Amino acid sequence: MSADLGPGFRRYWFGEAVSRFGDEITILALPWLVASDTGSPLAVGALEAFAFLPIVLFGLVIGVVADRRPRRRSMIQADLVRVVLLATVPLVVLADGSAPLAQVLAVAFCAGLAKLLFDSSAQAFVADLVPRSELVPANSRVALTDGAATIAGPGLAGLLIAIAGAAGAVAVDAGTFAVSAIAVALVVVRRDTRSQARPGMGAAVKEGIRFIVRQPVLLASTCLSTGVNLAGGMFSALVVIFLQQTVGLSGWEAGIVFAANGVGIMVASRIAPRLARSGLGRTILVGTGIAAAGFLLFAATTGSLWELTAVGGMALIGLGTGFALIANASLRQRLVPGELLGRVTASSAVVFRGAVPVGAIVGGAIGEVAGIRAGLVTLACLYALVAVGGALSPLRGSDPAPAEA
Repeated sequence: MSADLGPGFRRYWFGEAVSRFGDEITILALPWLVASDTGSPLAVGALEAFAFLPIVLFGLVIGVVADRRPRRRSMIQADLVRVVLLATVPLVVLADGSAPLAQVLAVAFCAGLAKLLFDSSAQAFVADLVPRSELVPANSRVALTDGAATIAGPGLAGLLIAIAGAAGAVAVDAGTFAVSAIAVALVVVRRDTRSQARPGMGAAVKEGIRFIVRQPVLLASTCLSTGVNLAGGMFSALVVIFLQQTVGLSGWEAGIVFAANGVGIMVASRIAPRLARSGLGRTILVGTGIAAAGFLLFAATTGSLWELTAVGGMALIGLGTGFALIANASLRQRLVPGELLGRVTASSAVVFRGAVPVGAIVGGAIGEVAGIRAGLVTLACLYALVAVGGALSPLRGSDPAPAEA
């Protein structure tokens, strides 16, 4: 990862790193707030579902918007919207003592919509900032700071929850998006691969979908990611309330468990460029298998062995998902022409991220009816089945030639 990717990428990378630290705080703090107020895994699952529901409803349209508008402008606007939205949670808690569940769900939904615009634009933004031969090192650097954020963020969240409450931790995240907006505003883009054609919205959406369907490796990656995110949504609905109520951990101890995920991601970011030489598809498969083993280990967590099973399982989950995320992002950026990248990214996200709210509701329902641990075992088995299916797909073969920049 010694390549010089230029000052523009470094500024974007800095802003992304700061906002990712804030994200990791809210990933623990917002569900902790809901779990403390309601004690319901279904309510926590609803929170996760509302955060991802915009992808299902607006993903295809946002992909077209991301391809037609200046990407830097879209990213700045998305950051500023999230500043305002997240700030409303601590303000209401400060005024009334608690935030209504309806408000928290509305914030999660609207922030998810802004995140969709940012992420759809950022995939193409990075591809405009660095040569395509340097995409894996660039995505590995982003994953490196993701891992650092996942290590430090939950621990900081646990400390902030103990000192200022969960709402105070959310306020910190609001500030990090302001930093990200400033960093992106300072980036000078020297290449702009926005689509200059202006077909109708329906035609533009179909163009992105057709590209995925006609590219076997990209289609297989999207299908595998859908199964992975279905299990991941179940996990998001169950993990906080499992650690809080079943295992009996404090906010600080839960932060340690979440931090182990970041250790795995950081290790993955260092190894991924070398592993990717064997093929991006194979790298995705290796990562999925490692993560499946991590979920199975995590599901075995008990109060007396949480340091081994919960921490160890989370580390394996981070390692495996780190490999898969880096390879998936690089695969899309390498295979998709720049003028289609926003639509293809969003079209893929509608399918595989759209599985997250479904998984969150399913996981929350299983947790309510059969118990939290039963839900964890179910999702671990699902993840293992997805890994086996991926090994039989075109991802196991050689990567196709890259598209023209």
